[in-house]
Amino acid sequence: MLTQSLVAARALMSEIEALAGQFARARASAAANAVAGANISEAKRRFMSAVANSSYCLAISDVARAIRISRQSAHRLAVSLERAGLVRLMPNGDDQRLLQLALTKNGRATLASVEEELNFWLMQRFYTLGTREIRELSSRLRALPPVPKSRVTSLRLRGTSMFPPRNRG
Repeated sequence: MLTQSLVAARALMSEIEALAGQFARARASAAANAVAGANISEAKRRFMSAVANSSYCLAISDVARAIRISRQSAHRLAVSLERAGLVRLMPNGDDQRLLQLALTKNGRATLASVEEELNFWLMQRFYTLGTREIRELSSRLRALPPVPKSRVTSLRLRGTSMFPPRNRG
C-alpha cells in the first residue's frame, strides 16, 4: 500500500516537473517575443521589473542580487537602460558613491507594455479554465505540505531517497 502511494507520488511529481518545464519554456518564448516588440532584452525587462517592484529605491547592487546577476552585468544594464531613457541613475543623498535607480516615464510605459503582453499570453493559456477551476488548482497546490529542509538534508546526507529507485529498464 505504501509502495503504491510512493509510486503514485513519484508519477505525479514527474508530471508536475514536466508540465512546469514546458510552461517555463513557453513563457520564456513569450517573454522573448514581448521584449523584442519593445526593443529591449529579457535581461533588461527583468532589471526594470526589479526596480519597478521594489518598495524602496534600489542601488545597482540591490538589483543584481534581486535578479541574480553580477554587479558588473547589472551596471552595464543600468547604463544601457539610462542611455535608452528607460531608467534614471541618481546619486544617493547620504553616499554619493551609490547610484540609485528609478524608472522614467518611458521606462514605466515600456515595462507596462511588455507585462501586458505577457499577461495576455498567460490569459490565453488559462482561458478554458473557469474561476472555480483556477481557485481549486491554486488551493490544491497550496495544500501540498512543504518538506522541512532538515528532512531533505538528512535524506541527502544518508544517501537515501523518499522514493524507491526508478525502473530504468
